[in-house]
Amino acid sequence: RFPLVTIEKGQGVHDESDPRFAEDKILDTLRRIKGVGPNVSTIFYYNSILDWPFYRLHHEFLKHPEWWLRGRDGKVCRRTGDGSFPNHTDLLVFDFAQAAVRDFWASECLSMVQTGFVDGCFSDVATDVPCGAGEAYQAGHTLVHQQLQARLGGGVLVANRAYSMPGVGAAMIEYFSADEDSIRTLMGVVEQGKMAVVH
Repeated sequence: RFPLVTIEKGQGVHDESDPRFAEDKILDTLRRIKGVGPNVSTIFYYNSILDWPFYRLHHEFLKHPEWWLRGRDGKVCRRTGDGSFPNHTDLLVFDFAQAAVRDFWASECLSMVQTGFVDGCFSDVATDVPCGAGEAYQAGHTLVHQQLQARLGGGVLVANRAYSMPGVGAAMIEYFSADEDSIRTLMGVVEQGKMAVVH
């Protein structure tokens, strides 16, 4: 066991008096956590599929429509996120078949870690295949996690449900419960030498 704090995407999202981006609100909270407990591992949350509109990342992504994932029909892939957050429909998706998109997405985590207040990142939906994306996308989705982990060195990359993804140091078991399936999943993650985070 170890102290680890992840600040979710919705940090302060309903505070109309604070127009800052999610990155700024998350970083501010993690900075305060480090001030109270410098040995707490602080983790920045972002999504590897959904381009949430309250992130600064989104506003940069909008400038590059060639980076948006498209389905086999050529139409822009759009997904729906958690309805407890505003603007959760028609979300764009990152096309990880492209090296430029992989670099762009990874740079978000690396920039946060470089602040000195963030120890690593949490990648949500790390194994999903949106809009029937093909093999190039799937390979790129795995590769972006592997490349990011390599660039983080000993830093933490927690990839949601990436139980068997090689080259990634930690996996989150979402919806963990006190049953045999969850215990077997946990044992499998640990057997691969990964850090396990349960939710």
